[in-house]
Amino acid sequence: MILLWPFVSTGQTYKTLNIGDKMPDITLAPIINYPVSKTNFSHLKDKLVLFDFMTTGCASCIAALPRFDSLQKAYSEQLQIFLVIPESIARVQSFLKRKNIVNLHLSAIARDTILSKLFPHTYISHDVLVQNGKVISITYPEYIVAKNIQAVLNGKNISFPVKRDITAFQYKKALLHLNENIIPDFSYPASTAYSAVTSYLDHVPLRYTTIRDTAKNMVRISMINVPIVNLYMRVLSDKKLAPTFILLKVADTNRFQYNENDGYYQEWLRKNTYCYEGSFPMNFPDSLIKKKICNDLDFYLGLHAKMIKRNSPCWVISKSSEGAPVHKNNFSKNFDPSHNASVNDILFFLNKNFGSTPAIDETGNGEIKIQGLEWSQCTNIPILNKKLREYGLEINLANRTINMLQIMENNQTNF
Repeated sequence: MILLWPFVSTGQTYKTLNIGDKMPDITLAPIINYPVSKTNFSHLKDKLVLFDFMTTGCASCIAALPRFDSLQKAYSEQLQIFLVIPESIARVQSFLKRKNIVNLHLSAIARDTILSKLFPHTYISHDVLVQNGKVISITYPEYIVAKNIQAVLNGKNISFPVKRDITAFQYKKALLHLNENIIPDFSYPASTAYSAVTSYLDHVPLRYTTIRDTAKNMVRISMINVPIVNLYMRVLSDKKLAPTFILLKVADTNRFQYNENDGYYQEWLRKNTYCYEGSFPMNFPDSLIKKKICNDLDFYLGLHAKMIKRNSPCWVISKSSEGAPVHKNNFSKNFDPSHNASVNDILFFLNKNFGSTPAIDETGNGEIKIQGLEWSQCTNIPILNKKLREYGLEINLANRTINMLQIMENNQTNF
């Protein structure tokens, strides 16, 4: 009977649960890092239960695990956290033994099919809280923090944003359209040129879409739920720019960059991301279309943006003047990437914050990995230089002429 259980249970039909619904007494199995490998949900009725849906390859999911581990330890008598992973037992066990995971004592449900049917989702992490046998929250991982858990345990009503994954949103269809039910066929225009900006569309993922309609000789460009900087970057730069390559001459930088001290990321998205859509004649050159989009954004957002060349101090990673030989990268299959940063990783961390000194690569090989260099050390220049020199590389401060995206408010003057 035990061997047949997985096949019997997966054949059942499960109703999608919403907030306020009663949790069925399902069997949770197989469970790893837990006193038993199988238990009924009813055995957990006295605890607040968190189901954290994730995969072993999801970087943002993994980043939340230390916080969940701290919560599990702090509220061990009142809270039970389960990582819900659809992958095999062997893969989950291997994942839990990784260097950056092994010291975390979190229970995991492997090979899940039942819980994902009760709480269907597309994007992870996906977090469900159940208390006294009822679903009380379906939300984002950033809301699973100590003050919120304590509030729930104290009996306070919670109102976390509900995470809903809208997968049927039709990005290829226009955001705006004429009233086709009222306008007769003989009056309907052969083509429709327009541009429009809306605020955030809740639960719709960020997306860039270009549709070319040869029948109507029109091209429609849309950018859905995109931060201001990325809107401009999409039309003004031929590549993605790191934050240090963005010059913000504005009174309130919170409008352009998320700061963890300012609250939840989801709330920042709702206030500071936009949707743009424009329809243009197909014979317009791309340069003219991009100029029109940029002018539209300037008008709607009260800003002025452009690409400039600027001579600026930069952190430059280059081959060492000492000419030391470059080490070969010999890693085992299970090496921990957080302890073996590449040149590209170093650039990412140095270029992470707006207003900081830009960092550029002049090594010619950004994939070189520096063994023993932890990600937390990537912004410590003395330690970084010591590690780099072992590979015939070095980092120095030098002036370079670089392309930067400058964004100003309309009442500001140029640099």
